[in-house]
Amino acid sequence: MAPEDREAPLVTAGQAPVGAMTGTDTAGTDTAAHPEAAPQGEAKKPRPAAPQRVAPETVLAVTFTRRAAAEMRERLAALALRHGRANLSPPRIDTLHAVAYDFWTESDGQAPVLLSEEAAKRLFAEVNPEFRGARLSAAWQDLSLARETMTPLPVYPGSGEAQAAENYARQKAAWNLVDFTDLLEFWLEKIRVGSFTSPFRHILVDEVQDLSPLQLAVLAGLAQSPEVSVFAIGDPNQSIYGFRGAAPDMAGRLARLWPDLATVSLTDNYRSATSVLSLAAGLFPAAPRLTPRRREDAPGHGELQLFAAPTAAAEISWIGERIRRLLGGTSLTLTKDLGAQTLSPGDIAVLVRFKALAPPIRRSLDRLGIPCSVPEADAFFAEPRIKLLLDAAARLLGMAPSDEAAPLRCPDRILAKGPLGLSAYLGDIPPFDRLFWQSPAFKQLCRAFDEHGGWGGLLSFVSSQSELELVGRTAEKVRIMTLHAAKGLEFSAVFLPALEDGILPFAGTGLLTGNAQGGQDAPDPDEERRLFYVGLTRARDRLFVSHAAKRDLFGRMVMLKASRYLGELDLSGVKRSALVARKVSQEKQLGLLAP
Repeated sequence: MAPEDREAPLVTAGQAPVGAMTGTDTAGTDTAAHPEAAPQGEAKKPRPAAPQRVAPETVLAVTFTRRAAAEMRERLAALALRHGRANLSPPRIDTLHAVAYDFWTESDGQAPVLLSEEAAKRLFAEVNPEFRGARLSAAWQDLSLARETMTPLPVYPGSGEAQAAENYARQKAAWNLVDFTDLLEFWLEKIRVGSFTSPFRHILVDEVQDLSPLQLAVLAGLAQSPEVSVFAIGDPNQSIYGFRGAAPDMAGRLARLWPDLATVSLTDNYRSATSVLSLAAGLFPAAPRLTPRRREDAPGHGELQLFAAPTAAAEISWIGERIRRLLGGTSLTLTKDLGAQTLSPGDIAVLVRFKALAPPIRRSLDRLGIPCSVPEADAFFAEPRIKLLLDAAARLLGMAPSDEAAPLRCPDRILAKGPLGLSAYLGDIPPFDRLFWQSPAFKQLCRAFDEHGGWGGLLSFVSSQSELELVGRTAEKVRIMTLHAAKGLEFSAVFLPALEDGILPFAGTGLLTGNAQGGQDAPDPDEERRLFYVGLTRARDRLFVSHAAKRDLFGRMVMLKASRYLGELDLSGVKRSALVARKVSQEKQLGLLAP
């Protein structure tokens, strides 16, 4: 943070809340982790008074992911060590769902089994067999949004949505299963009836722009006492979770909750090169320009490239070749092109709009010998045989099975013994074998089973491990992930492929697969623009964007125009290149004896 931002008025107990609206999340975690960002001073004064000392256990810092929470705890621990206070107990730093989960466990006397989003939808489908296809998806989306936005469920004559919601709730209660929304609804109810006594007197919120009305209601309940101070930080241009119920106009909602809210604008950017910021600014021409604060004398700093490919295969080949050069080419020409400075694999990311775009890129990088990772696919529980075991354990606990494979036939008494019991019982029965039982994935399963206290805790852990949580911050591999998962991260070099209308902005799976059905709405184009902005601003030094004239997607060939958002960018400083498809014609040779 800049010195003037560190002197921005923060809050003290009983004083006005503060909202810090930043043009990039670069300053977000740094602000919350800075020692001067503890509640202090007096609102609306240019220079705060001396910082007040507060008990760490009275501070709650809310992050968007548990990964971000762990990073913030590490930063605070390093700061405490630097200031000679290594023994200081840390504040509570976690997601709202994690805090709610702990409260549920404490209140109920046992931890609930947490359903992942996919498992929750499967359970909803199982208890409502009359819902299929588009009707099932629409009913589930309506229910999810109604709960997160705290609005009545849209009910149509004879549709049965209300009964379907009751069936789902009743089945969860019978089997002691909860979904993520249940955790917050339960916590909010206890707050409102006075059954929860909050120990928190200072609440700091990161990524406030992506809170749903339900999450905001929980925070408002925690901060209802005039003795509680609130500090929130966010960027409206990075609000990308409207499809999950994120509240629009968060700044207005905060102002209505706390009319004396003091707002501090952060416009200094310490992440990206000037050229990257200037390019991204084209998406929001009316927004205040960010001021870059990084040195720009490093080789390759600020490099921008746009590639137009005839096919997805050509685009992927271009990406692989550029990554190989960034990692250090053997050609003197390549070294001169990109400067003497080379990158490590962990400095590079390929960001895609949805997961189906990742596998071809990974296969190409694997063939080139470039170490790469698709975070969600590399988790131990993504191994197909591990998934079989977890699926069997889920059925034991009453959770709906997945549709990916035939169910594992195994007595409940064996399942109850855990992974080691399964290995002794299943032995070499296909698809299992001795090598599998000795594999790293199975050993990780055993450790996780012990660490989380059995199948229930383990399944809850797996449910919480979304792609957002699995992205390693210092992984020494090129990371291939979705744009949503890249939120809050930064890389020296970023590749944004498949920038085509229909993919970004996304037109919906139905249209891309040719199975579009009524009632399926396309994502909000304004939110898609913000998602593109998030992708662009993940780059510190180099940015490579590309599109293809045609690609195989979901089993069919699609031909899409370049993304409309590229037309909103100032490409004057971008190095542009294209590969034109060659038409190969076969001529028929006429023989002398041809008729």
